[in-house]
Amino acid sequence: MNKRGFELTLNFVVILILSVVVLSFGIKFIHDLVASQEQIIPPVDQQIRNELARLIVGNKRVAIAFNKATIQRGSSEGFGLGIRNTDPTKTYFRINAQCMKYGSPEQEDLSSGCPPDALSLSYDKSQIRILNNEYEDTMIVVKVDKRAPPGNYVVYVNVCSYQSAAGSCPIDDSVHRYDQLQKIFVTVP
Repeated sequence: MNKRGFELTLNFVVILILSVVVLSFGIKFIHDLVASQEQIIPPVDQQIRNELARLIVGNKRVAIAFNKATIQRGSSEGFGLGIRNTDPTKTYFRINAQCMKYGSPEQEDLSSGCPPDALSLSYDKSQIRILNNEYEDTMIVVKVDKRAPPGNYVVYVNVCSYQSAAGSCPIDDSVHRYDQLQKIFVTVP
């Protein structure tokens, strides 16, 4: 038997195995990169900015642009949230969004709580600093799970304001609530 031929075949098999391993790591890396992109909060586009500017007039300090949407399972939708600071004593803000109500398509009453993991919400959970008479906008992304039951969902959005660095902002915190509790209405067909 020829030693060189055997050695060449063995080297080819080793290189083939290493190539498959490197290819699978590359595929996994690309998959993770794409999956992480879904969690990134997109910037607010000009159409949403225009709508928020229209909504935040007079005494209104918090608004959600286009707060109703029909979202297919496995898809997501972004909702623009605008905050205008009119209180010179408070410059720190925190946002909390939570799915609070659900009703099946047959139900007219949305009294029951949301099914667990039906909606995932992505938004800036860090503290936001807005000076007096300044304005800030951000996005709340609602992603519907592939196994979410069809029906109507209501997401409550609470914006809390503080004089100094702030803690949490529970949905039911009416003491630090900056403006009215905002709502996002999602229909899953």
